[in-house]
Amino acid sequence: MQGYRALAIATAIATYLLIVVGGVVRVTGSGLGCPDWPTCHGSWLPPLDPPALIEWSHRLLGGLTSPLILATTVGAWLWRRREPRVLVPATLVPVLLAVQIPLGGLVVYLEVLPSAVFVHLTFALLILGLLVWVAVAAGPRPVPAPAATTAARRLRPLVRAVVVATFGLVLVGGLTRATGAGFACVGFPDCNGQALPFGTSPLVDLHLTHRLLAYAVAALVAVAAVQSWRVGHALPTVRWAALGLVLLIGAQIAIGAFGVSHGLTPLARGLHLAGAAAVWAVAVLLAGLVSRATAAADGAAQPAAQAPRGEIAHRAPVQGY
Repeated sequence: MQGYRALAIATAIATYLLIVVGGVVRVTGSGLGCPDWPTCHGSWLPPLDPPALIEWSHRLLGGLTSPLILATTVGAWLWRRREPRVLVPATLVPVLLAVQIPLGGLVVYLEVLPSAVFVHLTFALLILGLLVWVAVAAGPRPVPAPAATTAARRLRPLVRAVVVATFGLVLVGGLTRATGAGFACVGFPDCNGQALPFGTSPLVDLHLTHRLLAYAVAALVAVAAVQSWRVGHALPTVRWAALGLVLLIGAQIAIGAFGVSHGLTPLARGLHLAGAAAVWAVAVLLAGLVSRATAAADGAAQPAAQAPRGEIAHRAPVQGY
């Protein structure tokens, strides 16, 4: 069982790195470093040219990550098929992967059309989120504790809202990047010397929408973090995950502010994409930890509810995790 969890964690990490390298391909303009697919300039090995090497490295990492994803799915059916929280997302991942791989070829064929790049990133984030969820759900089920269960159930609606809002923010950010709207505003917190110049152009509107959504998500994450710390004695891992999410959101805003104020260099854009993927992964991690706490309590309560009248259901000692 621990071996399967290690496999799920390794697969999630590899998928994150794949997204980051994909971002490097984009920000360095290496998307057409290999103008054909699946070969590169008609060969399975790239020429000694930086754009070709970067694009080929992304393809190579994808070729290594795909078997890990398939192994995670097969392992779920072999060892965790009685756990829907593991089996269902692990089964969905290769379905999305079957779309993602040819979509990558379509991006090359369409010469990195912004809409194709955006859809490609969306599928990558969905796959990453599912794998993070599997890695959390595959861990040992915590011993149900009344304090932890009550805290988790209070946090569950708020954490779900954080996940939805974070995914929306990352999607809008991906669209901003794909369309070039990141360059539409110069300066921070103003935009081209104005506070909120909506209506100036569609790209400016998209850029400002991304900024305002980032502020809203940051506020929502801060509320979730405060609530998590209030019940942190019962759910310590949730407390630290929430704190990590706050720090990542703050770093993302700082990187974005620096980029629009001092020029969106490839390094700034690459760091911003890596941070966005990390924010999304930690948001799913937070939701997974909260859900796992409530699922453990629900699973423990079910046998007790079915016990014959007069019998006393013995429960494990109360403890957090």
